[in-house]
Amino acid sequence: MRTTIFSILVALVFVTGLGGCDLFDPSNAENPNVLEGSFLGLENSTELWLEGLERQMTMSLNNNPTTSGDGYISSAEIASDNYQNTQTFFNQFMDNLTFDITDDDIEAALFSLGDLRESAEFGLNNVVPSDPEPRIDDIAEIHYFKGMSHLLVGELFNQAPADSAGPPVTQAEQLQLAVDGFTQALSMSTDATAMNGYLIARARAYRLLGDAVN
Repeated sequence: MRTTIFSILVALVFVTGLGGCDLFDPSNAENPNVLEGSFLGLENSTELWLEGLERQMTMSLNNNPTTSGDGYISSAEIASDNYQNTQTFFNQFMDNLTFDITDDDIEAALFSLGDLRESAEFGLNNVVPSDPEPRIDDIAEIHYFKGMSHLLVGELFNQAPADSAGPPVTQAEQLQLAVDGFTQALSMSTDATAMNGYLIARARAYRLLGDAVN
């Protein structure tokens, strides 16, 4: 026991001492590829931003280490009772269909999808206009990711914000925004394979809207 306590104290002193060095001062770290002023205007910046959106989409669907919470799939599976939630750290109240937006697990899923939406919007509003020669199919793909952010939020929540500073909107409004994003992607894309995916995603949104024709 004394050896363990001594080891912990030594480690704390060591870390504290290093924390005062420039080596561990995060304010000194500058990466020209991620600073907004340096990133915007770079050649192929749209393509690079798209890679970041793909990463965010993956985290939104599965586990998101940024928010220390689970993503869309875990939340949807537990809420739909497809998963036996008995030996997890996930909110046990969800077994009785008790949902609270202030719960960390619910908030993490919503935050992650909001991050995907905001990243897509920043790409369309800031990155693309600053890119000297953005590829049209990359722009279409960003519209697709924006549509997916609204689709997945619409599937999980009856009401949720559709904008970073906006009030909660209805499920139908979220799904319509998803349709708009997929339609925009389809109107721009030249990639037949990608367009099939956009059509399927849009059909998924129309299905939830009760639009059997589309």
